[in-house]
Amino acid sequence: MKTKNPLVAALLSIVLPGAGLLYTGAAALGYLFILISIGLALSPHWVANSYSTIYLVGVIYLIWLATSAVLAAIRAKKSNSRGEISSNPWVILIVALVVDFGTYTWVTKPDFGPLKIVTMTNNSLSPLLYNREQLVVNTKVEIERGDLVGVYYPKPFFDLSVDVDRVIGYPGEVIELKNNLCYVNGNLTEPYENLRYTITISVATGTDIDFEFWNKYGLDGV
Repeated sequence: MKTKNPLVAALLSIVLPGAGLLYTGAAALGYLFILISIGLALSPHWVANSYSTIYLVGVIYLIWLATSAVLAAIRAKKSNSRGEISSNPWVILIVALVVDFGTYTWVTKPDFGPLKIVTMTNNSLSPLLYNREQLVVNTKVEIERGDLVGVYYPKPFFDLSVDVDRVIGYPGEVIELKNNLCYVNGNLTEPYENLRYTITISVATGTDIDFEFWNKYGLDGV
């Protein structure tokens, strides 16, 4: 009979909270821990996106991880006393790594993976989008005129929120905003309801309307 090693159970829980519980045979509780762990990984996208929020979620996640490890170790000892058969730790480790990598790659890492959950940080696109509304964006498509793009602020401004804007001009074009109307190279494109000023901009290569800021800090986050 294969006994359950409390240390192995705790280590599996460190890789992915809940994995150690699966190793001990507590399937329902293990899956619950895994689902909540994924929710914690996603939560910075759902709540106020700031460093304080990220730190708070990180602390909660560490507490959750420690709780999972302790419960898994206790469960392993109790299972051994009852003579229960252990699950294969290598299989559970592989599954835990796949879940970790998938969550990190496809959801939480800002600059890797095709789909991202982004949160509006202003009302610049109202009435189409308002502050705190969320969007799912695809980072693996070519950007065209009229598309909405999310720009992650580079360090030292970086957090999980983004600046969402509409693409209205390409490099080398001249954009003029006048009398609530937008002109590109002298051609009318669309009205802007809340525009109260006149401005003419030549779009330089590798920049946008906020060219001084983005020239200094880069456009890698688009």
